[in-house]
Amino acid sequence: MKNVIFLRHAKLNPPFQDYEKLTFQDFSKLARGETQPGIELLSNDIMEQVIQKYKLENVQEILSSPSLRAVMTARKLAETLQLTTIIKERRFLSEIYFDPDILTTERQFQQEGLMAIRTQIYQSSLSEGRGVESFASVLKRVNDLTRTIHELSSENILCITHSFYMRVLIQILLEHKTPVNIRHEDLFNTVNYSYLEGFQVYVN
Repeated sequence: MKNVIFLRHAKLNPPFQDYEKLTFQDFSKLARGETQPGIELLSNDIMEQVIQKYKLENVQEILSSPSLRAVMTARKLAETLQLTTIIKERRFLSEIYFDPDILTTERQFQQEGLMAIRTQIYQSSLSEGRGVESFASVLKRVNDLTRTIHELSSENILCITHSFYMRVLIQILLEHKTPVNIRHEDLFNTVNYSYLEGFQVYVN
C-alpha cells in the first residue's frame, strides 16, 4: 500500500497571485504556458504547517509538474524536509492545457472571470471540443501517473500539481469513478484546492 499526497503548488509571484485580477492577455499567456512565473517567498513557518497538516515527514519521493511554480514548490518542500532525493519532473502532473482565446472572449472574462473558463474547460474537454486538452489525453496522463506510482519502490510519495488537473484526480482516485461516469458538473463542483492544499490517497 502506497501513501500518495497531491498538493497544489504555492502561490505565484505578483501579479499572478489572483487570476481574477489578471488581464485577459496575461491570463491567456499563463494558461498556454507562455509565461512561467515563480512562487512567492515561503517562510519556514508556512512550510512546517504544510508538513504537519499533510504528515509529510515520511515522504521519500517527490514528483512534480514541469512548470516553474510547481518545481519551485517541490524544491522548497524538499529543502525543508532535508530530502536528498532528486525531484522528478513529470508531464503527467501538468495542468490541463487550455487556450482562453479560443474558449471565451475578453469581454466575457472581464464580466464572469474564471467561472466562464471553468465551465468551458470541462464541457469542451469531455466533448472533445476546441481550445482545451482532450479528456482522452488527460486520462492517459492519469494512467501514466498511476503506473509510475506502482513502479516506484518508495512507499510515501508527494506529487506537486495544479488545480484543474486535481479535480480529475479526485474523481478517479478518491471518488473511484470510471471515466464514462464523469460529468462536467462533477468536475466543476468538486473541491477547488487553494495553494499548498491537497489530498491523500492510498494506492495498492
